[in-house]
Amino acid sequence: MPSLKGARRHYEGVYVSRRTLLCFVVLVSTLLLVSSHFVCLPCLPSCSGSSSAAVTYNLSNFTSVGGTATPYQTTASTNLAQLANISVSNKSFTVSLPGQSITTFVIPNVSYTGTNAVTEVDDSVQSSGTNQFNYQGSGWGHCTNCGGNLYNGSDSWDGQAGDSVSLQFTGSRIRLYGVKDTNEGIGLVSFDNGPAHEVDFYAAQRAGNQFMWESPALSSGTHTFKLSVTGRKNPQSTNVWPALDRVEIDPVATGYVKIVNRNSGKALDVTGQSTSDGALLEQWDYWGGANQQWQLVDAGGGYVKIVSRNSGKLVDVSQGSTADGASAIQYTDNGGANQQWQLVDVGGGYVKIVNRNSGKVSGQSTSNGGSVIQYTYNGGANQQWQVLSV
Repeated sequence: MPSLKGARRHYEGVYVSRRTLLCFVVLVSTLLLVSSHFVCLPCLPSCSGSSSAAVTYNLSNFTSVGGTATPYQTTASTNLAQLANISVSNKSFTVSLPGQSITTFVIPNVSYTGTNAVTEVDDSVQSSGTNQFNYQGSGWGHCTNCGGNLYNGSDSWDGQAGDSVSLQFTGSRIRLYGVKDTNEGIGLVSFDNGPAHEVDFYAAQRAGNQFMWESPALSSGTHTFKLSVTGRKNPQSTNVWPALDRVEIDPVATGYVKIVNRNSGKALDVTGQSTSDGALLEQWDYWGGANQQWQLVDAGGGYVKIVSRNSGKLVDVSQGSTADGASAIQYTDNGGANQQWQLVDVGGGYVKIVNRNSGKVSGQSTSNGGSVIQYTYNGGANQQWQVLSV
């Protein structure tokens, strides 16, 4: 029996966003689960061949499931057609599928709120608590039941420079979705009071629920997202409004990350897979070693400790130096500021990694074995990193 539980065991990171429709596709020998993310899973042998087969779908891993599944089917001899609804009982249903066919089942009102669920916050959720939008300023307009391909049928906009909206959340990454239109302007997006990035909401045609911006990977703990109104626009736009539709928040990362240099494409690595204090950090082609995997641990004040999976030791600046060219090493946690780092967004999904003690950033060459050092930030790609889950 195809089981979503089995799917989640074997395909890590698969999750279903709240308030999405859930689709299943049976294509001779594959089962496709579609939401905002998807994965192909092997079907039972009975899915193949030319004869019909009874297939049961177990959806017990979801928090809630709608009461009907609407089939859309095409076969070797018939065009695509909608068939009669199938009843879903106790999060399960059984159906007879003809051979050499493609059948899609659309099930409404599916939700999943497990530890790997993405959290979606609509612009209409307003207050000052966690996962609630806090609108500041008198220029905000709000629309509900507006249609136009908007998420949940609503959006919020403002053209008064200096107004803003913020949201406190706990998660490993946040994405902004907005409304693009001919009369939309430029907003400033930031998180945790860091540098702001311009986001242009203008488009030649109106469309809601459009991806606008994504944060880099975030450490554990509470973060603050902010969208500010600039009162500016590009020359093609007829007005200055940025328009908020929703945000999407990834769950707190419980695993490890690789840290990849923008200039070289190589990963941060402990030389020789060492577990000793003082071992130098280098860059190397990523091959999946534990010495290339790291955990970001909150150190307070917007800083993190970067902990090696292989040794349990921290990324450190040798002897607490504040000088340009000082080597990055690993060392046992001693609580020093030279072992604490701030991930500062520089755009494009990259960050600069700033030492709390020296205020300088890490960087290096493009060669395997290139040493990692600290240096005054100059905007170079060798000083910018991407933090990716492994």
